[in-house]
Amino acid sequence: MKKKTRNIILISAAVLILFSIIAKKAGWIGKEVGFEVNTQKVELKTITETVSASGKIQPEVEVKISPDVSGEIVDLFVKEGQEVKKGEVLCKINPLLYISNKERTEASVNTTKANLANSKARLVQSKAVFVNTELTFNRNKKLFDQGAISEAEFENSKS
Repeated sequence: MKKKTRNIILISAAVLILFSIIAKKAGWIGKEVGFEVNTQKVELKTITETVSASGKIQPEVEVKISPDVSGEIVDLFVKEGQEVKKGEVLCKINPLLYISNKERTEASVNTTKANLANSKARLVQSKAVFVNTELTFNRNKKLFDQGAISEAEFENSKS
Protein backbone atom coordinates (compact mmCIF):
# COMPACT_ATOMS: atom_id res chain seq x y z
CA MET A 1 0.00 0.00 0.00
CA LYS A 2 2.95 2.22 0.53
CA LYS A 3 3.93 1.87 -3.06
CA LYS A 4 0.44 2.63 -4.31
CA THR A 5 0.16 5.75 -2.11
CA ARG A 6 3.58 6.88 -3.25
CA ASN A 7 2.59 6.45 -6.91
CA ILE A 8 -0.63 8.45 -6.37
CA ILE A 9 1.35 11.24 -4.70
CA LEU A 10 3.91 11.29 -7.52
CA ILE A 11 1.23 11.28 -10.23
CA SER A 12 -0.69 14.02 -8.40
CA ALA A 13 2.49 16.09 -8.06
CA ALA A 14 3.30 15.57 -11.76
CA VAL A 15 -0.25 16.58 -12.79
CA LEU A 16 -0.04 19.60 -10.50
CA ILE A 17 3.34 20.65 -11.95
CA LEU A 18 2.08 20.08 -15.52
CA PHE A 19 -1.08 22.15 -14.76
CA SER A 20 1.06 24.94 -13.25
CA ILE A 21 3.30 25.06 -16.34
CA ILE A 22 0.28 25.21 -18.70
CA ALA A 23 -1.47 27.87 -16.55
CA LYS A 24 1.70 29.98 -16.50
CA LYS A 25 2.07 29.77 -20.31
CA ALA A 26 -1.65 30.59 -20.83
CA GLY A 27 -1.34 33.59 -18.52
CA TRP A 28 -3.84 32.35 -15.96
CA ILE A 29 -1.38 32.70 -13.11
CA GLY A 30 1.58 34.99 -12.59
CA LYS A 31 0.28 37.39 -15.18
CA GLU A 32 1.65 40.92 -14.83
CA VAL A 33 -0.96 43.65 -14.30
CA GLY A 34 -0.96 45.97 -17.33
CA PHE A 35 -2.29 49.51 -17.84
CA GLU A 36 -4.39 50.68 -20.73
CA VAL A 37 -2.67 53.54 -22.51
CA ASN A 38 -4.09 55.85 -25.22
CA THR A 39 -1.64 57.09 -27.80
CA GLN A 40 -1.89 59.77 -30.43
CA LYS A 41 0.36 61.17 -33.13
CA VAL A 42 2.33 64.24 -32.17
CA GLU A 43 0.91 67.52 -33.53
CA LEU A 44 0.85 71.19 -32.55
CA LYS A 45 -2.36 72.12 -30.65
CA THR A 46 -3.65 74.79 -28.29
CA ILE A 47 -4.19 73.47 -24.80
CA THR A 48 -7.35 74.77 -23.18
CA GLU A 49 -7.44 74.48 -19.43
CA THR A 50 -10.86 74.25 -17.81
CA VAL A 51 -11.28 75.27 -14.20
CA SER A 52 -14.41 74.42 -12.27
CA ALA A 53 -15.29 76.72 -9.37
CA SER A 54 -18.36 77.74 -7.41
CA GLY A 55 -19.33 81.24 -6.39
CA LYS A 56 -21.12 84.38 -7.59
CA ILE A 57 -20.39 86.17 -10.84
CA GLN A 58 -20.53 89.96 -10.52
CA PRO A 59 -20.95 91.99 -13.74
CA GLU A 60 -18.72 94.94 -14.57
CA VAL A 61 -21.77 97.05 -15.42
CA GLU A 62 -25.14 96.30 -13.86
CA VAL A 63 -28.21 97.79 -15.52
CA LYS A 64 -31.52 97.84 -13.68
CA ILE A 65 -34.50 97.94 -16.01
CA SER A 66 -37.86 99.23 -14.76
CA PRO A 67 -40.91 100.33 -16.73
CA ASP A 68 -42.51 103.77 -16.61
CA VAL A 69 -45.83 101.98 -16.22
CA SER A 70 -46.69 98.50 -14.99
CA GLY A 71 -48.99 95.94 -16.56
CA GLU A 72 -49.30 92.58 -18.28
CA ILE A 73 -46.76 92.02 -21.09
CA VAL A 74 -48.52 90.88 -24.28
CA ASP A 75 -45.60 91.10 -26.78
CA LEU A 76 -41.89 90.64 -26.08
CA PHE A 77 -39.60 91.96 -28.82
CA VAL A 78 -36.21 90.82 -27.43
CA LYS A 79 -34.73 87.54 -26.24
CA GLU A 80 -32.83 86.95 -23.02
CA GLY A 81 -29.20 87.99 -23.38
CA GLN A 82 -29.82 90.03 -26.53
CA GLU A 83 -28.11 93.44 -26.72
CA VAL A 84 -30.45 96.42 -26.83
CA LYS A 85 -29.97 100.12 -27.44
CA LYS A 86 -31.30 103.10 -25.52
CA GLY A 87 -34.81 104.00 -26.64
CA GLU A 88 -35.50 100.60 -28.22
CA VAL A 89 -38.95 99.10 -27.55
CA LEU A 90 -38.52 95.93 -25.51
CA CYS A 91 -42.10 94.83 -24.98
CA LYS A 92 -45.75 95.81 -25.35
CA ILE A 93 -47.96 96.12 -22.27
CA ASN A 94 -51.69 95.33 -22.39
CA PRO A 95 -53.25 98.76 -23.10
CA LEU A 96 -56.84 97.99 -22.01
CA LEU A 97 -56.33 99.23 -18.45
CA TYR A 98 -54.81 102.50 -19.67
CA ILE A 99 -57.44 103.00 -22.38
CA SER A 100 -60.26 102.58 -19.86
CA ASN A 101 -58.46 104.90 -17.43
CA LYS A 102 -58.11 107.52 -20.21
CA GLU A 103 -61.78 107.19 -21.14
CA ARG A 104 -62.80 107.52 -17.47
CA THR A 105 -60.65 110.64 -17.17
CA GLU A 106 -62.15 112.11 -20.36
CA ALA A 107 -65.65 111.42 -19.01
CA SER A 108 -64.70 113.12 -15.74
CA VAL A 109 -63.38 116.15 -17.67
CA ASN A 110 -66.61 116.32 -19.71
CA THR A 111 -68.68 116.11 -16.51
CA THR A 112 -66.63 118.90 -14.97
CA LYS A 113 -67.10 121.04 -18.11
CA ALA A 114 -70.86 120.43 -17.98
CA ASN A 115 -70.90 121.38 -14.28
CA LEU A 116 -68.94 124.55 -15.12
CA ALA A 117 -71.43 125.49 -17.85
CA ASN A 118 -74.32 124.79 -15.44
CA SER A 119 -72.68 126.95 -12.76
CA LYS A 120 -72.18 129.79 -15.26
CA ALA A 121 -75.85 129.57 -16.25
CA ARG A 122 -76.90 129.66 -12.58
CA LEU A 123 -74.62 132.70 -12.05
CA VAL A 124 -76.27 134.54 -14.96
CA GLN A 125 -79.68 133.57 -13.58
CA SER A 126 -78.72 134.73 -10.07
CA LYS A 127 -77.47 138.05 -11.46
CA ALA A 128 -80.77 138.51 -13.30
CA VAL A 129 -82.75 137.72 -10.16
CA PHE A 130 -80.56 140.16 -8.20
CA VAL A 131 -81.09 142.94 -10.76
CA ASN A 132 -84.83 142.28 -10.74
CA THR A 133 -84.94 142.26 -6.92
CA GLU A 134 -82.88 145.46 -6.76
CA LEU A 135 -85.23 147.19 -9.21
CA THR A 136 -88.25 146.04 -7.20
CA PHE A 137 -86.67 147.31 -3.97
CA ASN A 138 -85.82 150.72 -5.49
CA ARG A 139 -89.36 151.06 -6.86
CA ASN A 140 -90.87 150.11 -3.46
CA LYS A 141 -88.53 152.58 -1.70
CA LYS A 142 -89.77 155.42 -3.96
CA LEU A 143 -93.35 154.35 -3.33
CA PHE A 144 -92.74 154.22 0.44
CA ASP A 145 -91.10 157.66 0.35
CA GLN A 146 -94.19 158.97 -1.50
CA GLY A 147 -96.45 157.21 1.03
CA ALA A 148 -98.03 154.95 -1.61
CA ILE A 149 -97.26 151.65 0.22
CA SER A 150 -97.33 150.73 3.90
CA GLU A 151 -94.27 150.28 6.07
CA ALA A 152 -94.99 146.48 6.31
CA GLU A 153 -94.89 146.14 2.52
CA PHE A 154 -91.67 148.17 2.40
CA GLU A 155 -90.09 145.93 5.14
CA ASN A 156 -91.16 142.87 3.18
CA SER A 157 -89.53 144.28 0.05
CA LYS A 158 -86.44 145.23 2.03
CA SER A 159 -86.02 141.69 3.41
